[in-house]
Amino acid sequence: MFLIDKPYVSDFLIDTIRDHQFNIIATKTAKELIADDSLNWIDEEKALSVIKNNPQTPIYSNSENALAWIDQHLGESELALQIKSLKDKATFRELIANLFPDFNFKKITLDAIHKLAPRELPFPFVIKPAVGFFSIGVHIVKNEADWEKAKNELNTEKLKSIFPKNVLNTTHFIIEDFIEGEEFAIDYYHDHQGNVVLLNMLHHLFSSASDTSDRVYTTSKEIIEKHKVRIEDFLNTIGKQLSLKNFPAHAEVRIDDNGNIIPIEINPLRFGGWCTTADLLGITLGFNL
Repeated sequence: MFLIDKPYVSDFLIDTIRDHQFNIIATKTAKELIADDSLNWIDEEKALSVIKNNPQTPIYSNSENALAWIDQHLGESELALQIKSLKDKATFRELIANLFPDFNFKKITLDAIHKLAPRELPFPFVIKPAVGFFSIGVHIVKNEADWEKAKNELNTEKLKSIFPKNVLNTTHFIIEDFIEGEEFAIDYYHDHQGNVVLLNMLHHLFSSASDTSDRVYTTSKEIIEKHKVRIEDFLNTIGKQLSLKNFPAHAEVRIDDNGNIIPIEINPLRFGGWCTTADLLGITLGFNL
């Protein structure tokens, strides 16, 4: 079942939904985005009935904006709670803390950020919204000069957003250890038994050590074959910790020189944002199962 929302849905995804006659929830936003009556539209009440009667119903969204619909209609369901546990980066760190006992993090309000003295800070570190998206409000802080620059950017006026609060909420931030290593983005899902099915893996390239942008990604057969088994094992471990089944996700991790894998974040119910990495194999190779 597909839950479509703003800001963008690709023709490739629409064609896929049509060709396979997948159910698509007829929300007001989805109908505005897709003017195609030939799709297998299912009204919201029927969709909610299906999901409530069968909580393991597979659901996929193209955008995290759609998470507001799940929160509104299924707020106390296991699915909604799993989504919240991944979207809130502080909660996510708490839930997997036993797997990474040496990883340090702290949740803090936006107001409290400006009261922190440099001596209280664990340089180097990363600061970012506890509920975030698209690298907005993310800063790598290696010294006091970086900290002053970050604080100048971390204010209500500069953090205004078009995204709903369940996608980007800048009232709370997380300060956490800076993770060394190469960064990778991974599209995958947990099947009905909870096992990970890897769909693709991309190397996230940066222009400098302080760059946090989402601009350049590259992939190859070599990249995937080199890391596939260990990444699957790693994501399976986290999935079991969080009881994830029939659950699509987009993970960002770093792998250090010793081969250690540390998660940056796991984004729920979608692959690469706005139909990016999810369309990749279909567009380049015609592979679309």
